[in-house]
Amino acid sequence: MNKTTQGKRLSEQEYLILMNYYNTKNMDYLFTELRNIRNELKGIMESIDKKFKEAMDYADKARKESTEYADKNKKEIIDYVDKRFEAIDKRFEDLNKRIDNLRELILTLAKKA
Repeated sequence: MNKTTQGKRLSEQEYLILMNYYNTKNMDYLFTELRNIRNELKGIMESIDKKFKEAMDYADKARKESTEYADKNKKEIIDYVDKRFEAIDKRFEDLNKRIDNLRELILTLAKKA
């Protein structure tokens, strides 16, 4: 087995030790790469979780603001309608008073005639 650059012949045991060394070195490299990939994935997942939380917070805030805006407008509309009904009721009361006054006037004039 000629496995060296010097052309020196290696024994089978030396060859197996050398191959074991290279395999161990390659395995260490692969484990290091896997660890790096795992750390990158962990960072990506943390970033995704953070962005998801930010998006949910934004959506919750927007939903809360829109609900508050709708409630405020609903209250304003109800107040406006209530005031309009009160004004209409007052006009009807005034109109009823005028009609009652006219009836009394007509009855008074009819008695005099």
